[in-house]
Amino acid sequence: MADAPIEFSEEVLDSLSSGSIERRLEERERAEEPIETTKLLGPEHQPLEGVVLFDPNQQYKSASSKSDKPSISALENIPPVQGALIFLRNQLGPDIFALPYLFFLGGIFPTFIIIILAAILYNHTLIRLLESADRDSSEKISLLELGRRIVGPKFRKTIAVVVLIAQFTVAITNYIFLYQFVDRISCNLEWSFFCNSRIETFMFVYALLFVILLLKSYNRTHLMTMWIAIITSVLLLVVFIDDFVVMFSASGAKGLSLVGSNPSDLLIVVGVAFYFIEGTNTVTNLYATSDDPNQTAALIFRALYVIVFVYSLFGFPGYLAYGTDTQMIMILNLGVKPFWVVTQWVIWFFFLLSASDGLVPFWKDLRSWIKKREAGIPMREGGSPAGEAASPEPVANFSFERNVTLFCLKALTIGAVLLIASFITDFVTFMSLAGNFMLVWLVAIIPLTIYQYGSGSHQSTGKIVLRIGLIVLSCILGKMGICYCLYRLIVGWNPSESA
Repeated sequence: MADAPIEFSEEVLDSLSSGSIERRLEERERAEEPIETTKLLGPEHQPLEGVVLFDPNQQYKSASSKSDKPSISALENIPPVQGALIFLRNQLGPDIFALPYLFFLGGIFPTFIIIILAAILYNHTLIRLLESADRDSSEKISLLELGRRIVGPKFRKTIAVVVLIAQFTVAITNYIFLYQFVDRISCNLEWSFFCNSRIETFMFVYALLFVILLLKSYNRTHLMTMWIAIITSVLLLVVFIDDFVVMFSASGAKGLSLVGSNPSDLLIVVGVAFYFIEGTNTVTNLYATSDDPNQTAALIFRALYVIVFVYSLFGFPGYLAYGTDTQMIMILNLGVKPFWVVTQWVIWFFFLLSASDGLVPFWKDLRSWIKKREAGIPMREGGSPAGEAASPEPVANFSFERNVTLFCLKALTIGAVLLIASFITDFVTFMSLAGNFMLVWLVAIIPLTIYQYGSGSHQSTGKIVLRIGLIVLSCILGKMGICYCLYRLIVGWNPSESA
């Protein structure tokens, strides 16, 4: 899935800014001694030994009495294996339930081939992007700052807009899943109150999201999320086993197709394939905070193919089990027996908890921007702090009134995104629309442009032509997919009619 958020604390995000980096490098040069290291304190405020499980809610605390800000060296402590697991965790989302339907649309062989080729292309662009990060003489930084330093401030603004659009399209996709599940399972169970009732379904989903958002603002959902995640993992395994049981039963494997009947549907397959593997922003963040960036990158590349295997493992048996009866959301194929109904709702509730965090990076950027504005930190072109040593630090905390205002803005934004999602009836097509947008920008244009600018004259003419060719081919393919998806969404053409 595309760039599910890593919830670094605000202090960590501030310390990764270019201004903080420059100030600390100046202090280090003046003192002619290394910056003091810090320790990651666990919930019992004791130093942890060995590998530390990543907890986005933990705070990095300085061991130095001079400052409560962490040094850059203190942030580079995520072990490679842990970084790969974080990448795996953030890539798995509701899009996993669309994979059987994807095989239904594109056929078995073309879908497998497209998924594998998408992983190979994305692997290539990620390698080029991380090579650019290594070639840059500065500290390892975010995708935005990498684009600014290598290409320029205007390109940084372009990346910021693209990432923002990607965040909102992912949030809308997740909310389409939440809304359509409630609507369709209500119709399956003959619950007339929610079945084909947009207002009632919207209010039900929004009320739950509002309560979860309120609980998360007081940090009251961590234990519940952990237990729901464990239960959901077990239930997904049960669903996977059930697919095999149905597949080998007399009722399974109806109307299987090795090659899809409509070639245009392959554009849908391409978009969804890039949607669930894309995670450029996550990779650059992990690469910047790893204690062994090269090993982390190697494991992330392996994790990418693990993701492809896991998604195919869910998609292929699901299609073999139900054939032409495959529904757009896989778990709706389980039926209406009490055990399966409970299973579906538990899985749905887990993704409901995750969906409330869909715009976390946007809100953190907004909070950081407000803090810097209130603290009077000058901003250079491109949005980064000027990095002057005498610049005041941002205020540590917001007032109660400001937090209430931001909470209301979050609630209104979630409501608006959910309202948009309630009018989109095709979960897979919108996901493909988002994936084709990511193919054009986050897989092709941004990484390869950064690499091209960073390499300068060090490349042969053949390699330059290859990079440009990949960008052009990806843009053509992605834009064709965007136009096709928009046509389906606007016209309201049901994808199942083309199969």
